[in-house]
Amino acid sequence: MEIEVYQQQGRVPVTIFTIRGDIDAQTYDQLQNQVQASIQAGARNFLLDMAGVNYISSYGVRALSQIYNWLRDAGEMPIAGHKSQHVKLVNVSAPVSKVLETTGMDLYLDIYSDRENAIAAF
Repeated sequence: MEIEVYQQQGRVPVTIFTIRGDIDAQTYDQLQNQVQASIQAGARNFLLDMAGVNYISSYGVRALSQIYNWLRDAGEMPIAGHKSQHVKLVNVSAPVSKVLETTGMDLYLDIYSDRENAIAAF
């Protein structure tokens, strides 16, 4: 898996992760580690561009769940339908979208079809 990380200014700074390759047992920790490093560097708003991801395993779903939890507001409990204000997805393929729907992650993460609208949503 390859991850390109950069920032774009919207109403707030948004850290964009352009991901290419599967998110599975061999790669999920790479995504988590890069997000963790960005959080430690002070980033708070993340857009994961999934255009290059054709497959996500349960490990990938676990990584998204962990990222959601890291960026949850302090003391906030995860409630189905409570979308993250700090992490969003864009350009999700049909197979990945199916996994997110099946696991319920789509209840926690906003999913956009274009980057401009996703950035504007922060």
